Amino acid sequence: MRNDFRAGRDLGHAALGVELQITPAIAGEHYLWLSQDGDVTGAAMIVGTLAFGEALRLEPRVAIGWSAQSIPAEEVGAGIGELELSARLRHQIGPVLNVYGGIIDERLVGQTRRIARAQGDDGHVTRAVIGLGLNF
Repeated sequence: MRNDFRAGRDLGHAALGVELQITPAIAGEHYLWLSQDGDVTGAAMIVGTLAFGEALRLEPRVAIGWSAQSIPAEEVGAGIGELELSARLRHQIGPVLNVYGGIIDERLVGQTRRIARAQGDDGHVTRAVIGLGLNF
C-alpha cells in the first residue's frame, strides 16, 4: 500500500514491486501503483553500485516514470512522463544502518511536460538529498 501525503483525492494506492539483481553491481526495480480511482502508474529504475572499501558506495541511478492513462487532476499525461538521473554516496554505519547524500536531476517529458509548460513550469528540477537507510 502507498498513501500520498498531499492535498486532494486519489491518495491511496495498491502497490506491486519487483526487484532483480542483474549483476553483482547492477540492480533493476519496477513498481506498479493502482490508485483508488483505478489509475495505473509505475516507475522503473536501474541502480549501480560501486564500492569504495567496505563501508562506502557510490550508487548511480537512472529511472523513468510512466502512466497508463492521462490523469488531469494529477497533471499527468499518458506514457512516459519523467526521466531521472541521480547519484547517491552511501556510508554503511553498522550491519543495519546507513546514511547517504546525493543529487537528483529530474525532467518531465511527453504529455506531462506539455501540461507542466502550459502552467508555467519548465519541467526540470535538480535536488540534493540526504537520508538514512535500513538494511534488512
